[in-house]
Amino acid sequence: MQAHQNILFTIFVIICTGLVQHRSVAQTLEVTAANFGTVSIGDVSDVGFLIIRNTSTDSVTLRRLTLLDARQNFDIIGIIDDSTTFLPLSPNQSIRLPCRFFPRDIGALQVPLTISFTRGSAQQSQVVQNALVGRCTPLKLVPPKVDTVLVGYKTVKTALLLNRWINPVKVSRLQLVSPRGEIAFSDLLDPKILARGDTVPISIIINPQQTGSIDGTLLVYSELQDTLSVKIQVYARLRRADDIVIRPGIRAVPDSAAPGDTIRLEIYLSSESSSNEAILRASQPTFSGIFSLNGNLAQLLSTGDVRPIGQTLNNGRGVYNGGRRYFQMPLQRWDDRSSILYRIPMQAMAGDTDLTEIQLSQFQWGNQASSSSPNSNIFILPPLSGLLRIKTCTAGGKRLFTAAKTTTFALQSAFPNPADTHFEVAYTVNEKQNLSLSLYNARGNLVRSIKSALHEAGEYSERLETGFLATGTYFLRLSGETTIQQRVVNVIK
Repeated sequence: MQAHQNILFTIFVIICTGLVQHRSVAQTLEVTAANFGTVSIGDVSDVGFLIIRNTSTDSVTLRRLTLLDARQNFDIIGIIDDSTTFLPLSPNQSIRLPCRFFPRDIGALQVPLTISFTRGSAQQSQVVQNALVGRCTPLKLVPPKVDTVLVGYKTVKTALLLNRWINPVKVSRLQLVSPRGEIAFSDLLDPKILARGDTVPISIIINPQQTGSIDGTLLVYSELQDTLSVKIQVYARLRRADDIVIRPGIRAVPDSAAPGDTIRLEIYLSSESSSNEAILRASQPTFSGIFSLNGNLAQLLSTGDVRPIGQTLNNGRGVYNGGRRYFQMPLQRWDDRSSILYRIPMQAMAGDTDLTEIQLSQFQWGNQASSSSPNSNIFILPPLSGLLRIKTCTAGGKRLFTAAKTTTFALQSAFPNPADTHFEVAYTVNEKQNLSLSLYNARGNLVRSIKSALHEAGEYSERLETGFLATGTYFLRLSGETTIQQRVVNVIK
């Protein structure tokens, strides 16, 4: 009996000793985690700091820091390795270790840290859960350029929203906070889905009513519970006699055309702009920008330096809202012989509507892009838009689209697009009906009837070889008794 009691007492002492030792180790080092907030995938965070403090009454020596991060989303700069560097810490002394966050995985990320150290002659270790913390978002929000604006003159600036992920991302809400109410959305889009690689411009209008700094915050909320925010800061002042005002515009010439006709888009200086001589004296005669229009109504004839870029927000079915397409116009030089800055040749097409607005955005002039101080004297006013009307009826063209409030089928986008050897197109039928799937060219002429039959409700897919098609833009048309839907497919050989 006595032997049994001695054994129990010995076990009790061992357990208590272990608890004391565990508590001692746990109290040796106090660690303040490095929290990097939200960082876009592919970016590298600003440098953060992991703080380690010796809370014991003894000196300790840090010998090794080990991050349990198999995916290497985090990094401690100059990480301690007992084969190279030791860090001694006196009682109550702290050390700040610089860290970085370059996320590779979407969502909330945190990693534990094992700290190996020597206290007195004893080697010990301590595990810190969630030592490095951050959140990775697939979206990237680029703020508009900081600039100087004039009191009483509206200015439009553009922020960019990018999806860097391989998957589509749903954006639930955009919000703009402006304490003085002088910053607001201009032509706010209703965001739903950003497809892979999409870049969406967000136009912001600044309407200063008094001099001084104007502050605002742009916020984007996604279905992944991400919140992105950027600060908008501009300086407003009164107009001076030496200020140069430039108001660009874009128009179609002619502004009404039949499918197949050649038109040109002209980027020009409006009559509100300062004189050509004044502009030339004040700046370099170069400019750049982005223009957009309904991509179903016109296509580039000669791309030159102009190139298509990301489109509007995806509606979740691989089709872009309104078919609007954006084109990047890189840096160009103005020959100053007229108010026409640049001409872009295009071909009118029979599309899903008869009318489109042509818009110009992100317009930069000369060295204006870097003019962000109160002493800047070149100001870009909101660009003027133009209209293009397609004469599908009066010119004998064939309209390919009829809008309907409700539809009993849905035509998806072709894939791949652009197509080389073939493409596939899928469509959904909600109720039994006769449907016809056909391919038309840019002039509105029938190229091939793909399928015409009575369809039961369900999912359908058709494949078309493109060997007989020339390079160009074509339209897939799915026709019912009262509704017609259309999608664009480009063929490149």
